[in-house]
Amino acid sequence: MDLSCVFAAILFFIGNLLFLVYYVAAIKNTENVHDSNFLELDPSYIKEVWVQRNEMQTLYIASSMINAGAWSIFAMPILQLAWILSFGGKRRMALHISIVVLVVGAVMSEFLALLFSLGMSNVTTWVILSMNLSNWTSGSTPDNIGFRVVELCSFIFNGMVLWIGTFEWLALSVSLLLIYLSTRGLANAGAVDGHEVSFTFGKCWAHFGLFISFMAFIDFTSQVLQILLSENFTNVGILIGIFNRLVLFPLWLCCLGKQLTVAAQSIEITKNFNLHQSQMEQDQREQDSGIEMGATNNEDDATVDIPLSN
Repeated sequence: MDLSCVFAAILFFIGNLLFLVYYVAAIKNTENVHDSNFLELDPSYIKEVWVQRNEMQTLYIASSMINAGAWSIFAMPILQLAWILSFGGKRRMALHISIVVLVVGAVMSEFLALLFSLGMSNVTTWVILSMNLSNWTSGSTPDNIGFRVVELCSFIFNGMVLWIGTFEWLALSVSLLLIYLSTRGLANAGAVDGHEVSFTFGKCWAHFGLFISFMAFIDFTSQVLQILLSENFTNVGILIGIFNRLVLFPLWLCCLGKQLTVAAQSIEITKNFNLHQSQMEQDQREQDSGIEMGATNNEDDATVDIPLSN
């Protein structure tokens, strides 16, 4: 079992579990809020929302940091997988280079989104707690106009990092599709350096990855179109994405770790063709010897002692 796959699966599970808790709490806190309150920038509503966001901000940051670590560890077995499937750079190079570029790009986008979100969160928290956002006019009644400004700035910033944060799921969807095409073509790869391919990846695992690719694309679509589509569709899409990251994707990683260790020791990667040939010859000699011994035993069983006549 490849340990990097196991560690990445554990981190993905923990990180997305924390995000699920954060998301459910956010829905619960805003279940009695109408869209008109947000569109009209109702100051009292915005102030209440920011108070609730500050209470759950630590949970969101922890989830983001764990997911970023999971993506960085996830890149290692995928890069190794791309190298193995290419037979050390001898097979379908364009396809496997695309897998590497997509995974590395997903890791970079995750860390960029994390850094941007941390900076925005820290500055916004300081502004809300330290600056005067309640009374910007000369009246004695608090107008909370400052909270309107903070909400608009936060909304615009979230739009700026939207594609950065969701690119990882588009990259995952495409990379899993390419991995599926590569593993299914492995059975028809033919001979490598005069030898038949000594390993393969399971068909069920490959189709499972294709299904996760489709689910990741739904996750990407729901996050990108969350402003244009209805709230119910957005919630369903996000919950599907969470289930995909929380259960299906970690399970796929564990199955990959079990097969990756075997593939990494194959002759296509170790290049130890002489040892492989000698082992095959030894196995053939043992098989021939077993056949000869079986034939001898059959002859002995067929021998009948003929008694001498008086």
